[in-house]
Parts: sequence; C-alpha cells; structure tokens
Amino acid sequence: MHIALNTHWIEKTFLCNSRMAFLAFQFMQPKLFTHSQMKTHYDTLEISPKATHNEIKSSYYKLSMIYHPDKNKSELAKRKFQNISEAYEVLGNHQSRKRYDRSIMIKESVRTAAPKAAYKYASVYKSHTHPMGNKHFNFDVWTKKHYGERFRRRQFEARQFENEELGDPSDSDISDIPALFYVVTFIIIYICISYSLHNDYDVPKKSNNK
Repeated sequence: MHIALNTHWIEKTFLCNSRMAFLAFQFMQPKLFTHSQMKTHYDTLEISPKATHNEIKSSYYKLSMIYHPDKNKSELAKRKFQNISEAYEVLGNHQSRKRYDRSIMIKESVRTAAPKAAYKYASVYKSHTHPMGNKHFNFDVWTKKHYGERFRRRQFEARQFENEELGDPSDSDISDIPALFYVVTFIIIYICISYSLHNDYDVPKKSNNK
C-alpha cells in the first residue's frame, strides 16, 4: 500500500490561499481603519470610557444646552443633538452601558485580530513572490513543516495495514513452535509406551513350581 502526496496540488492551493488572504487584507484594511475612526457614544458625550454616571449626566446636560433645537436651528446642531440623546440613552443606564462596553471590546478584538491574521498570510505570499512575478517557493521546507508529522503517521498506518493483511513471517514461525513441540513430545511418549509393552510380552514369566 503506497500513499502518494500530490505536491503540485498542495503548492498551488497554498499559493492560492495566500493570494486570497493578501487581497482580503488589502480590501479589509481601509474598512478596518475607517471603523477604528468611528466615534463611540463616549466620544459623542466627550467623556472617557471610565467616566462615572454623574459625569455622563453632567456632560449630557451641558451638550444638550448647546445643541438643543430650541437654542440652535442648524442641521448640524440637530444631528448632534440626536447623537447626544442616543448616547445618553445607552450610557445613562447601567445595564445597557455594560452591553455597549462589551460590544466595543468584541469589535476592537476583531479589528485588531483580523489584520494580523490577514497580514500573516499576505506576508507568506509576498515572501514567495518575486517582484517580477516569478514564484520562489521552497516547497520541501514547507512540506516538512506542515505535512511531515501527518505524512509519517500515514506511512506508519500503511505499514501496519500491510502487516495485518500479509502477515508477519516471524510471527507465523513463532506460532508454529508450540504445535511442533506437542507433536515431538507425543511421538516420544508413544515410542516409550510401545517399547515398554513389547518388553513385557517378550520376557517369559518365571514359574513358581519348584
């Protein structure tokens, strides 16, 4: 049983995945950067994420006095007041603020982790691509690193399968030893019994008559 590894297919797949990761990184980078620049409710109320409830309330009232439609008729002030009201509605409640803070942490983790993963694959793709477009791919090193252990395990399983199917000659020789021993022992015992019976019949019994 032989296990063949299509090295050309693996190399092609690896380069294709690296290329796609590189393109994905280029596509995601501006969006992630834009997302990182988006204002939070804390930015809207001009407070720190560690602000107390009283600080949140105080900032809301202060900004409301500036951008309230009764005091400022501009469209910009109208949008600012809507944003301020939405921010206070979330941050002014303890439970909704906790949920909002948790969502910010999740988004921040995704924002920081995604570029690292994409950049890792993009770096691999770049490292195996010549500036003129010629690929220099050390496939032997990559195969040993990523498929060495798996390939060795499959070879071991294949050898075990062959041994089970064909049988191990050494095992068969060892298994024949007990049977041969019993046969030889039986023959020896049979010869001894036959010889003993033969001697008993051939030797005449002594007469008791005087």
